[in-house]
Amino acid sequence: MTRKHRILVLLLAILIFCMPAIALANSAEPPGLIVAVANAPDDLALFIRFEDGQVSLRAQKKAWVTYYRFHYYDMIEAGISGDKSVEGATLLVQVEGGEAEYALPDESFSRYNNLVELDIKRGTLRLDQNPWRVPMLVVLRVVLTLLIEGAVFFLFGYRNRRTWVAFFICNLLTQTALNAMITGPELGYWFIVYALMEILIFMAESVALGIIVKEKKAWQTVLCTLLANALSLVLGGVLISYLPV
Repeated sequence: MTRKHRILVLLLAILIFCMPAIALANSAEPPGLIVAVANAPDDLALFIRFEDGQVSLRAQKKAWVTYYRFHYYDMIEAGISGDKSVEGATLLVQVEGGEAEYALPDESFSRYNNLVELDIKRGTLRLDQNPWRVPMLVVLRVVLTLLIEGAVFFLFGYRNRRTWVAFFICNLLTQTALNAMITGPELGYWFIVYALMEILIFMAESVALGIIVKEKKAWQTVLCTLLANALSLVLGGVLISYLPV
């Protein structure tokens, strides 16, 4: 790779990692607490028990992880009111064969989108997530994107080693940044963020690959890049909706 190409890749990296975060107003209230359970039994039910009542957590399954969500307005619906009600709260776990109860420190309700991980087999509750969780999910989604877009480039007849080096470098930079931004237990209107970021990636990758790749004409490379990103936008959005975040 020539000096000019290295500079282009560096500029691309700066563009992607300096993209401002997107703020979305008027969204629904995010969960106050999310309990993530890997390989949860079908009959698993979770409740948060407060001093003057309890609320049931809503479940949403994504691949091997089930997210149980608690919203602060659930307390009002259950007739529980007052900030002091969260003091001494416990997580009640019910599954066929018995039940268990875990103390929830006050930090569990310190903000929105608090995440804890419940391990049913070990009977443990983590107030922080596994440090490998986010990198693993980012790598998983980036690999899927590379497979989708790589298939398009292959079908377009790109075989030159230099082309594929440029392809992988550009996509690793852009897709890693994108997937790191949309990784979290609850991201309101995540598809809007995902789509807007993809539009910026469309432009960045088209310019970079159109200049760097010499195997075919620039307009052919730009067209291929746009089609590859369009396909990954649609298929990637579908895949992300079914995968843990």
